[in-house]
Amino acid sequence: MVLPPGTSTDTRRELIVQAIRATGLPPRAAAMSVGVSSSAFYRLVQDPLFVDRLDEATSVFARRMAAVIARAAGGLGSWRAAAFWLERRMGDSYGPRVEVSVEAHADDMDVVTIEEIDSKLRDLRRAAIGSLSDVDLDALVAERRRQDST
Repeated sequence: MVLPPGTSTDTRRELIVQAIRATGLPPRAAAMSVGVSSSAFYRLVQDPLFVDRLDEATSVFARRMAAVIARAAGGLGSWRAAAFWLERRMGDSYGPRVEVSVEAHADDMDVVTIEEIDSKLRDLRRAAIGSLSDVDLDALVAERRRQDST
């Protein structure tokens, strides 16, 4: 989709929000899908009110996916598609838990902040989860559910 020249900022924002609500795309991908360039998108997200709207749109889509799972429990809908979306987009809440430990010796390390360590650990978890086959991922999720139920 190519937006006509002169498309207002408000229209661009609204198109992005609508795309997220309809599809659950990550905000940047939603912007690209409606013809808003990456650079224009990054200018738009300088507005904290717009960022709040993006978060709200993502939450609306997540609620719809959670409803599909709930209906599937009663024999309706496709819970697998909804679960896939929730695991990938809201992995901290719905994704498999991967334990990561780090050992370091004080004389081998440069000074790093807790935030840098947390960021590296998140990257490692994502890489570990991303490298799993569907069968392995299913087994990991099943194990987590067993642990959560005990």
